[in-house]
Amino acid sequence: MVFRRMVFKRMVFNRVHVRQIRLSGHLRASRMIGIRWVRSGMFLGCTFLSLVPLAASEPSGVSRLEYLGQANLAPALEVDGTLVGGLSGIAWNHSTGEYYSVSDDPGNHGSARFYRMTIDLESGRLERDGVDVLGVSILKDPLGQPYEADLVDPEGIALIPGEAIYISSEGQIEQGAGPFIRQFSFDGDYVRDFEIPDRYLHVGDPGRGLRHNRGFESLTLTPDGRFLITATENALEQDGPEAAVGQPSPSRILIFDRVTAEVTAEFFYWTEPIATPSIVDGGYENAGLVDLLALDQQTLISVERSFSEGVGNAIQLFLVRLEGAADLSRRTQEEGGTTRATPPVSKELLLDLSELGVDLDNIEGLGFGPPLSDGRRTLLLVGDDNFSAAAQLTQFLAFAMSDEPVTVAALQGAAHRSPFEGQWLRGLTGRVTAVSSNGDFWIESIAADDDPATSEGVLVRMREGAPEVSPGDEVRLAGRVSEEGRANQLSVTTLKLSKLQLIGKVDSPPDGRVIGEAHRSVPSEVIDNDGLQFFEPEYDGIDFWESLEGMKITLRDPLVVGPTSRYGDVVVVADGGSGSTSRTARGGLLLRPGDFNPECVTLRFDSGPASPQVNVGDRFDGLVTGIVDYDHGVYLIRVQDALPVLIRSPLQTETTSLEPRGEHLTLATFNVYNLGPHTETSRVERLGRMVVENLQSPDILALQEVQDDTGPEDNGVVTAAQTLQRLIESIESAGGPVYDYRQVDPVDGQDGGYRGANIRVVLLFNPKRVRPVDRGNSGPKDSVRVASDSEGVFVDPSPGRLAPNHPAFRGLGDRFGESRKPLVNEFVFRDKSLFVINCHLTSKRRDTGLFGKEHPPRFASEDQRSQQAQLVRDFVSEIVAVDSEAAIVVLGDLNDHEFRPPLRILTGSDLTNLAERAPRPDRYTYNYRGNSQLLDHILVSRWLANRAEIDIVHGNSDSAFSVATSDHDPIVVRLDYRRER
Repeated sequence: MVFRRMVFKRMVFNRVHVRQIRLSGHLRASRMIGIRWVRSGMFLGCTFLSLVPLAASEPSGVSRLEYLGQANLAPALEVDGTLVGGLSGIAWNHSTGEYYSVSDDPGNHGSARFYRMTIDLESGRLERDGVDVLGVSILKDPLGQPYEADLVDPEGIALIPGEAIYISSEGQIEQGAGPFIRQFSFDGDYVRDFEIPDRYLHVGDPGRGLRHNRGFESLTLTPDGRFLITATENALEQDGPEAAVGQPSPSRILIFDRVTAEVTAEFFYWTEPIATPSIVDGGYENAGLVDLLALDQQTLISVERSFSEGVGNAIQLFLVRLEGAADLSRRTQEEGGTTRATPPVSKELLLDLSELGVDLDNIEGLGFGPPLSDGRRTLLLVGDDNFSAAAQLTQFLAFAMSDEPVTVAALQGAAHRSPFEGQWLRGLTGRVTAVSSNGDFWIESIAADDDPATSEGVLVRMREGAPEVSPGDEVRLAGRVSEEGRANQLSVTTLKLSKLQLIGKVDSPPDGRVIGEAHRSVPSEVIDNDGLQFFEPEYDGIDFWESLEGMKITLRDPLVVGPTSRYGDVVVVADGGSGSTSRTARGGLLLRPGDFNPECVTLRFDSGPASPQVNVGDRFDGLVTGIVDYDHGVYLIRVQDALPVLIRSPLQTETTSLEPRGEHLTLATFNVYNLGPHTETSRVERLGRMVVENLQSPDILALQEVQDDTGPEDNGVVTAAQTLQRLIESIESAGGPVYDYRQVDPVDGQDGGYRGANIRVVLLFNPKRVRPVDRGNSGPKDSVRVASDSEGVFVDPSPGRLAPNHPAFRGLGDRFGESRKPLVNEFVFRDKSLFVINCHLTSKRRDTGLFGKEHPPRFASEDQRSQQAQLVRDFVSEIVAVDSEAAIVVLGDLNDHEFRPPLRILTGSDLTNLAERAPRPDRYTYNYRGNSQLLDHILVSRWLANRAEIDIVHGNSDSAFSVATSDHDPIVVRLDYRRER
């Protein structure tokens, strides 16, 4: 057996004599004569060729890759009585549509062999059961016999349809069996050998040659069939160490002339280090080059695999360029070890398969498949299960490959998601327009297309180690297209960078494109009216802003319609607001049915100038420039350049003229924005002054969002006496009355709001003007009821909580959240009972956004508010049923608009919403992302409605968060109690 191995290693069955000429560092063969021999040594004939230089053809490119799915073979599958496994290479026979895959079985589970199979890609996808193994062919040695065990280790495969199959073998170095590159027939019969240079063989010298199991893993043919290419998995013994953690290895690429079977060129290829250390003590680790696929004579795709025990496999595809690498084929043995000083082939990461989101097995083979219906080529990766069916898979991964250049506009597409989502792109060019504080940057097309629906800009996620860029740089990029977004929100098209090349620079960054009346006007009423089925930037605001995503734009004279928020954002409209509809009296945008003001856009200052503290009605006198982006459900402009002069609005916080006097009772509702023990003293003082100076110290003040005495600290405390005392003292210090209050402490953690803060509603009152009725002992779970006696209708207890145990307030699993319970209190004014119901209905937090991915938006919280409104209405109706002239006031932060169902339900036939009497331009209490809207309301019964007066005291919702006393405007009403009405 030993003798036979040695004989086979030294025998030559196919020798070609050739005259070679070297020109400009590349091999040129002219009028080469090839002499073929068969096993018997019989002369068959000559082939006359005219070979072109290796560098003559234009290098092929890969512009994008798309993952098409995976298939797995059934474990322990047998075909023709032979176990299927160990798949290490794959090649497609375009004439039959079949695939051929070689097994790296050295003879432990059957003779050396390759399989025929079909792979179904007709649908453009690869399904789990998409691979069918048709048959098996046994490889024969030069004597026409199946290979004996441990004399061969087949790894790579390539073919020419109808002519030949080529197999590479690592050999069995430790057993003394050398490697080979051989040609076989499609029946597996041996045809000839390719000449392996001595430097790859030990030949009695253990310090040189291939390492055991690190040899010729790969094999590929150039598309013209001229050259056969293989590579070592790791370095030859004389070239340096094999790959380790933090240590790459210099593999060698060998190029054979397919006709002469001799080496024509040879290059160093540096593998990546082992990706991750094993987490097993002394665990197995390896990494190396496992396959190649030729795109042309100079360009290949390589597959590198890294494995660490306890961690698993890391697989990467690289684009490899031979041009510029030093040809090693004519170097002496002594020169062979100078790897660091020898220019290797260049390589560029095409794809890190860890980004696929699939469990990767032992991928070893790469080959082309048939073209798809759109002309893209298919790539197939195949994995070696090591004949370990219990632990590993025979895995196939499919990709579509294109070489057509991709532009930024094509990447963005005329849609909210990129048509290339999930694909890997190369060769994307653009000019950097802005760089964020974390190093991410935006590019725009150098030459734009003529379609306004396709954005010319895109966000690029920077990769660690990539060159830094600055505005004006022209770049060529590679990376993966991703759509980044949160649940129920739109996504941002992003390129996750894998490679960056600087190709030029302009002297100054490009200007932003002007948006506004004189250029591209923003839709001013419709956000979307087609369920996002059609992309219509000229009609739908959500599509308009998407068509600019990632682009640098400029707004002329932007008017502030949303004041500086707690996060520093500002909402504006272009052209001083001249194209906007539904304006408020103070310069904002009024939200109306069917008009949610898509013309407004948020300015963000996280990577440019500092955020200005501005109010509604302020105006920037000049140009504001930045990048269009999307975050937390809103389109925004990330401001890059210095801001122009700010022209301030003269408007101040309003003061009501509705003073309490004689038989005129005043009530106010005021959401005091999480008033608690940690609220800044300055804001508590401002609240006190506002109550006294701007609200004229109303007789009854309904508060919402009052925290307990320890605020967000989740410690079981539910009392709020200290919190309320701070406000009462502040009001007194501002010259107001000494208020008293009524409230009911909630059950810990069951009223919503900040966890631990236990916000609740409270009624403050001036005891010199009104008298509270204290009746019964009310706990947080005790429900107030309507009763009557000979003296009339009353409520018990007072104060009391309305329907605290009903699911609409208590919560109901995922459908309803926990919410504040309305507080009912009976007062006496001018000898007449007054029933006050202070409400803070459930928030809109569970609703989808106006610029979200659901259209029309889903108002998930509205059903709960509607049920809460119905419960309050039913309670009011019970009182009115006993006394039709009862004085009832329902007020508070109802968290909905006057035209939405909850308010219509609550109003019914017994109540009048006084907020709807306010002039339309004044009808708002809250500003949310530039929309001034009415969320706070005061409703009264018929006896009080006729001569009631209302005043919405503006100032908070129009003011920068840093100076506002709250985020809501209070409402004041004055009620006429004179009997002669």
